[in-house]
Amino acid sequence: NQVVPVSRTKLAISKSRGEVKEYLDDLKESAEGEEDRRVEQWLFSDWLSDNKSKKAPAIPILKEAKWNSGDNPVVVTAAIMMLGVVIASLSERVIQ
Repeated sequence: NQVVPVSRTKLAISKSRGEVKEYLDDLKESAEGEEDRRVEQWLFSDWLSDNKSKKAPAIPILKEAKWNSGDNPVVVTAAIMMLGVVIASLSERVIQ
């Protein structure tokens, strides 16, 4: 039950003064001029940016929920499933 909170704590520590910090510093330094690291820079763009503002909620109705962000895999999966249901429903009505 404590796997996720413990792992998040370890990541936060590593991000502030460990291996992850060294990696991000290296990635930030190579930000200018290195074509081969663009995907990495894009992937870690939230961590590399100096602007640490709060992200807009993925589901506007639930603005106060901590899990409500577009990079939450559960939210993304639920949205994809809902899209599939809507497409299937619409295509079923068009075919009839």
